[in-house]
Amino acid sequence: MCVRSAMNDGCARRILDLSEVTLVDLGVIRFLIDCEDEGIELVQCPPYVREWMLRERAEPVELEP
Repeated sequence: MCVRSAMNDGCARRILDLSEVTLVDLGVIRFLIDCEDEGIELVQCPPYVREWMLRERAEPVELEP
């Protein structure tokens, strides 16, 4: 099952627990930013992931050629 479809099951409060996350890439960072933008609460988010998300939000969006 896709993570996104599992989170769209109509729950009133959506929480994504990141306590077991140890390694992410840019695609995951962008996914997590989208989750927050959609009102999903990220809990137990590793500090380096949170920092990367903040930096990615601050960067201007670059379109791929």
